[in-house]
Amino acid sequence: MQLALSEFDKQVNPQNNKLLILLMDRAGWHTTKKLKGLNNIIIYPIPAYTPKLNPTECIWPLIRECLANKSFNNIDELENILAQRCLWLAGLKQ
Repeated sequence: MQLALSEFDKQVNPQNNKLLILLMDRAGWHTTKKLKGLNNIIIYPIPAYTPKLNPTECIWPLIRECLANKSFNNIDELENILAQRCLWLAGLKQ
């Protein structure tokens, strides 16, 4: 989680001049006190058992759609399919 947040901060806030507020569920790795150096990131935990408040919940059917009834030979193949879907969701690929 530390690495993911650090990379997110670099991509979204390269000039280090924004305050980022992230809505997250209460998974243990999202709420751990071990996360360090999040000066520009505030993690705002959503209440438990409120999936409708979680902005990522509406994405799961669109992610699952490209994976349904398929098998992959290796993790790189799976990662490539997921990366292509993320580009499509971001409107960067037709």
